[in-house]
Amino acid sequence: MDTVTESHMAVSMAALGGIGILHSNAASSDQAAMVRSVKGRRVPLLSAPVFMSRGDRIHNDDVFNHGANPYVLVTESGAPNSKLLGYMASRDWVKLADKEVKIYDYMVSCKDMVLPWSSDLGKIEEFMAEKGRDVAAMVRDDEVVDFVGKEDVGRNKGYPKLGVGSWKVGAAIGTRESDKERLEELIEMIKYIKKMYSDLDVVGGNVVTVSQAQNLIQAGVDGLRVGMGSGSICTTQEVCAVGRGQV
Repeated sequence: MDTVTESHMAVSMAALGGIGILHSNAASSDQAAMVRSVKGRRVPLLSAPVFMSRGDRIHNDDVFNHGANPYVLVTESGAPNSKLLGYMASRDWVKLADKEVKIYDYMVSCKDMVLPWSSDLGKIEEFMAEKGRDVAAMVRDDEVVDFVGKEDVGRNKGYPKLGVGSWKVGAAIGTRESDKERLEELIEMIKYIKKMYSDLDVVGGNVVTVSQAQNLIQAGVDGLRVGMGSGSICTTQEVCAVGRGQV
């Protein structure tokens, strides 16, 4: 039930001035990868392109999620953070007479549609108008990070003005037995984080009593997550006989 926020949601929340806390119901390496994904983005894109390698074929529109994903990107490795070779739009793919050929044979080259990943929306819009393009590829160190469509630029004009730097994002750390790889226990981890990474903000919780709050504050937290509320399928309060409305 707490497995809600991942990289795409965290980017959208950050773009609106909030902060998403990435869930910990994943391997530490996967959670770290989600953090890198958020930090690696510059504009809050709503499209989620699929990646393929030059030898792949598109047999049906399942790969475009029946129109939900407008683009397929072709990279050297068939994955993000790899050299971009070209792209295929779903609207162009449906017009192909022969859909058995490799995607590399009919993809659109991205040679003159590449921008640095740090470009803001104004720069992206200006670039598209100058090149007469509906899309632009965002690259860092010659590897594709994001792919922007004209519709993305239009939607994102409603977001608050972007500041300097990368998106704000948080990562949850649990205290269960299986989480000992991440931490011994919450109090000790807070002390460790504040000692080793004094510039990081640490939010501790959930707390429902004054003594819980005092323990976390003494350990050095910067903020508290207050409450242990109920939900339509949540029985924490009934099972543990403790709880408090969310704040």
